[in-house]
Amino acid sequence: MKQIGIIEIGSNSTKCLVAALEEDRLSIVRDSIHPARLSQELLLSRSLKKGIVTHTLDVIKTLVGELRQNGVEDIRIIGTHSLREAKNRKALLNKVITYTGLQTQILTEQEEATYAFRAIQPELHREEGKVGLVDIGGGSTEIVVGCKRGVIRKMSVNLGAVTLTDLLKTPFEVRFVEDWGLSTAVGIHFLEVKHLPSITHLYGIGGTVTALGSLYANEPGKFKLPLEGLILPIAYIAAMTEKLHGMSVEQRQELPGMPVNRADVIVVGCLILQEVMACFKISHIEVSTRGVRHGYLFDMLKHKKIQYTLTRQFPCR
Repeated sequence: MKQIGIIEIGSNSTKCLVAALEEDRLSIVRDSIHPARLSQELLLSRSLKKGIVTHTLDVIKTLVGELRQNGVEDIRIIGTHSLREAKNRKALLNKVITYTGLQTQILTEQEEATYAFRAIQPELHREEGKVGLVDIGGGSTEIVVGCKRGVIRKMSVNLGAVTLTDLLKTPFEVRFVEDWGLSTAVGIHFLEVKHLPSITHLYGIGGTVTALGSLYANEPGKFKLPLEGLILPIAYIAAMTEKLHGMSVEQRQELPGMPVNRADVIVVGCLILQEVMACFKISHIEVSTRGVRHGYLFDMLKHKKIQYTLTRQFPCR
């Protein structure tokens, strides 16, 4: 049995995916998330904060050590928006090499969008026509239109839940919000989505969508529904956004199902999601717990011409 490990250094967290390949069966045996907000204040400073870099390095060292101890020989490290944008990224990348002996592949915007879509492609055998995918990250938002054959159009907006939250604290944006409202201030950055092809179904991945799914699943009477495949109506998203906007960060953190590291950026993330759904004229979104790391894995196996059947797809984190 061969095990493959993918460590994804994201803008709001570092993720670790481990897959086991035995004959023609692929099983996901680990999929964990480790908060580390690399994108904090990145939009304005273009630099990674020292304390967060240190924490991220500690997380990576620990993860690589655990994977090697568990017999994972093929370990890949990939980076997304924050490592693309940071002027001081080489310091982190060099230390990753020093501590682990592994190089980090920094994905381009187009690669990140492609891998995000490939993460949900195995589900598309049941879809007809074009489908959409939105991945609201901490530093950027990837939006893709495709079908079961592959990507048709893709775009990346250089703003995510964390970076846009930071931007909205600047003096100009504060005045804009006062004059036009928060929803308009967010939506103005996503107008180009309207030019993408129309779709019949929309999938959502990333922290904002899974946090909303977790809040929905933890509501009274929902019996903690599984996140994967959960359908969220836009009416629920709009109502929850309004509710969250009227709460303090501390109050949001007390909500059942709210990830602690998401409470301060969830409102902006929700508004991004509503804008994308409005542009597509879609009334529902399907939650997926997959991400770029899954798409990277599936693409790697495809290029190696390894045929497989995916089993036990969504382990608990």
